[in-house]
Amino acid sequence: MKKLLAVVAVLLALWLTVTMLSLRAEQEALHAPWPAGLGTLAEVPKRFPPREATPAARQLVPLASDAGVDLAPAIRKPGARDVELRDYVRAQLQRDDGRVETPPAPVVDQLTMRGPALDAIRAHLFAGQPVAWKFALGSEELPNLSGHMHLTRLFIARALATQSWDDLHAAWELNRDLRSRPEVISQLIALANTRQINGAARSLPLPEPAWMNELRTFDHRRAMLVAHQAEAWSFGRAGKRSPLLVPHHSFSIANGRDAYRLASEQVAAAPNCVVDAALFGEALKANLARWNGRSRTFMPNTTAIWSRIGRARLEIEGTQKLAMLKSGRTEGVESSACAEGKWVVDGRVLRYSKEVPTIGNVETRIPLSMRY
Repeated sequence: MKKLLAVVAVLLALWLTVTMLSLRAEQEALHAPWPAGLGTLAEVPKRFPPREATPAARQLVPLASDAGVDLAPAIRKPGARDVELRDYVRAQLQRDDGRVETPPAPVVDQLTMRGPALDAIRAHLFAGQPVAWKFALGSEELPNLSGHMHLTRLFIARALATQSWDDLHAAWELNRDLRSRPEVISQLIALANTRQINGAARSLPLPEPAWMNELRTFDHRRAMLVAHQAEAWSFGRAGKRSPLLVPHHSFSIANGRDAYRLASEQVAAAPNCVVDAALFGEALKANLARWNGRSRTFMPNTTAIWSRIGRARLEIEGTQKLAMLKSGRTEGVESSACAEGKWVVDGRVLRYSKEVPTIGNVETRIPLSMRY
């Protein structure tokens, strides 16, 4: 009996020691500094406190409904598919000559019928009241992302058809809250909409409005790192901990958070704009322990995100260079903030010197070779 009690005492002491070590590892991961000046995971809840939707956001829902767009927030709510509108915008963004085709009759009918409602939405967005949707860190409730995409596309279509910078500006303002949210999916939608807005700007008349400077200086890479940090914070927060499994649970969380941080450091330090799609995933895999199946289930597939962000930076830079050439300025046109290449002027064609593959759906395939 004494031997049995001694064995139990040793096992208990061992379990307590391992538990303390695991909890310490979890705390160390929580307080480790992240790249790009993002601070620590422990500071994430302070940076992103919960909030209710602002009055301006709530007022936008019925205004959008008048335009045939559902903006009511929901948990991963599917949106309506507007094929004619999507195809028209897509075709214009893929052009390399800056020309705009007359919209097909169904799109003209939509824009005409919804014109007064779009005018009211635009005025609401320009009124200066913050449109911010309900937020709680780690919550599954999101803004209506499909509604944002639909309404953004409507404003882009009308901006192209009527050559209106104000409509394009409304699309930019509509997505302001998405760009500030620490959710990977919200950042993906904000990025996709930014790329479309920037692509449409190539077809509008000069001079460019001042708000285009904000579009060009917004750091989508850093915003996505913020979202990844918030996602790492959420690891292991769901579910109950069995007392006996505390060591495994805490070690798993610590390893998962460290792996995410170290992979983010790789991306933050990458010298090129277009980061290798496999870089983040390979760094994550290299730092994630094989025994850590728990964290693997929480790890999203983010391999293509960083390449999309890098290509978007080049697309935005290309729009700026194109505007310079159209206005008769050539000094500095060839320089690029991206290390992988430069801009080349060949007759009446502006192109990037390096081939950059497109990734994802057709909305991302905005050309890096433009005629002017």
